[in-house]
Amino acid sequence: MAPATSNRQAIAFAAVGSTLDATCADDADFLTCSTASPPGCRCLEVSVRWDYAADPSKPKFVFGFALPETLTYTSTVQVNQVDAP
Repeated sequence: MAPATSNRQAIAFAAVGSTLDATCADDADFLTCSTASPPGCRCLEVSVRWDYAADPSKPKFVFGFALPETLTYTSTVQVNQVDAP
């Protein structure tokens, strides 16, 4: 069964935060996350913006390795609410 609508954002933020070992929030300093429900779709869209260059807890690459200062990613999943038998 899909989690309640009110819990989906918290679950998504916790999953992203634990994966990246950082706090994922809509007002975080370095890792900003947001959710949306696209119109006409029973979906949850999760967007992540990581200001990698400004995050002091992450190593800085040297020796010519290139990495964008900001990394962004958006993923959408269809959510089907199923009633328990």
